[in-house]
Amino acid sequence: MAEARYAHHQALEREKARQRDASAWQSLAAHHLTRDLDDQWKPFFTVTRWTLGRIAETHLRTINFIG
Repeated sequence: MAEARYAHHQALEREKARQRDASAWQSLAAHHLTRDLDDQWKPFFTVTRWTLGRIAETHLRTINFIG
């Protein structure tokens, strides 16, 4: 599982590097965090949240996420 999480983190970092504007960042966060709340991706939620940082926290506040 650790290797899978590390690979997920690396993929997100590459995707982050390609994003240039704020709306793209918001879209990236919405896509990954929504997907990661699904049971299949739950093991990756914390990695996604940590990797996306402040934009993830902003999105989670927007959707009234508690957790």
